[in-house]
Amino acid sequence: MADLVETREEIIQNVDTLYQYGLGDGPKRNFHDGRIKNGKVFVAVRQGDDYRFAPSKFAGYAANDLGHERKLSERDGGITNKRIESIAGPSLEIGSAAYRSVDDAYLGYCNIHGIDPSQHQMPRRYWLIDKDPRTSPRFFWTKVWGQPDEPAKDALAFNSERTRDLVLEISQPGDIVVYLTSDTTDADPLIRGRVAGAVEIAGEPLMVEEIRAAERIRSQEYREDGRFRWPFGISVSRTWRVIDQETNDSLIPDHAAKGIQGAATIHEMKPEEVARFRSLRVAEQTPDGERGSELFRTSLRSAWHQKPGQRAGADVVPGCQLYIALIHDDHGMTVKIGSGKAEDRLADLNRYRRVSQGEAVWSLYQENEFETAAAARAAEDHLLREAHAAGFGSPDHSEFIVGMEMRALNKLFAEAIEVGETFNE
Repeated sequence: MADLVETREEIIQNVDTLYQYGLGDGPKRNFHDGRIKNGKVFVAVRQGDDYRFAPSKFAGYAANDLGHERKLSERDGGITNKRIESIAGPSLEIGSAAYRSVDDAYLGYCNIHGIDPSQHQMPRRYWLIDKDPRTSPRFFWTKVWGQPDEPAKDALAFNSERTRDLVLEISQPGDIVVYLTSDTTDADPLIRGRVAGAVEIAGEPLMVEEIRAAERIRSQEYREDGRFRWPFGISVSRTWRVIDQETNDSLIPDHAAKGIQGAATIHEMKPEEVARFRSLRVAEQTPDGERGSELFRTSLRSAWHQKPGQRAGADVVPGCQLYIALIHDDHGMTVKIGSGKAEDRLADLNRYRRVSQGEAVWSLYQENEFETAAAARAAEDHLLREAHAAGFGSPDHSEFIVGMEMRALNKLFAEAIEVGETFNE
């Protein structure tokens, strides 16, 4: 009997082999079409948005090819299924969002190859393998009632086991979930309707009530019958409290469209939303208390693996920051856009302010660190150019902006970050 696969790479090799057969003609193409048409249990290999498929009976034998063609029994399917599961983990839950996505990809694959899938009494099953596992996390958001605690005493919590299991399917350890505070009366009144914090997924299912500190559980978190509202949790490896009082609307403009579902599960963030969040200041929650208030994107042990190269610091390359400073005075609110070393520039702006006589001072609102001063300057130029073109330039100073709503300013800041990062490439 042929040897069974031993590694994930061997499984991927078999799927790729069958895929190559489907690109040809003659016996190989017929072999491919027959296996794809009649298969019931598949391995799906995903690379970006591309999916490739092979039945488990083909994917489960080492170095499989056309020469291994033989009459397979049902027992063969059981053997290969067990081996694949031991390597790739459980198959996708039938009916879950992840399952529906892969099944749609299978039907699309069949359509491209002109295959009419056979109808079976039982639904198809899939193991999903990513050919190139992600090295950077995806960002999601959800709605909560308050800020996270340290990881050992907190979890990503849900009111149903089914939802918890779905989130486990669509996420992986290292992914980040941003907390938006609900605007309901039960939420923390100090941060209601604002961004509360974030957690890094560790990925182990657990029961929240068993780990959450008793003093952190409020009466509102129990139903009238005494049951805890969010018992089903996913462990977290790191947690952060957001310092900047950013509104939910500024970070995720369409969050309200989700309604109650905003709290029921997690929702993937758009690139510009991620950029806005990464510009906020945070404090990491640890057993010893809060750790610093550094920018989230440069926090210790950064989970999203920054690009290699020089990092921020007074002894490295100065002047690599894009920043926004604000001042509220008799003229209203004025915004200052600049690049360089934000801390030094802010000190210069305030050097001649007469605080003792009641004058307002400039404060830092947003900042972003780039790898080069040129990239920071490119981002600054883009932001100022677009703001002036929209009619918000000040006649007093070319780097001042007046009259722009914060949501529009945040959007423009996110765009400028993308321009600067592109400049670095």
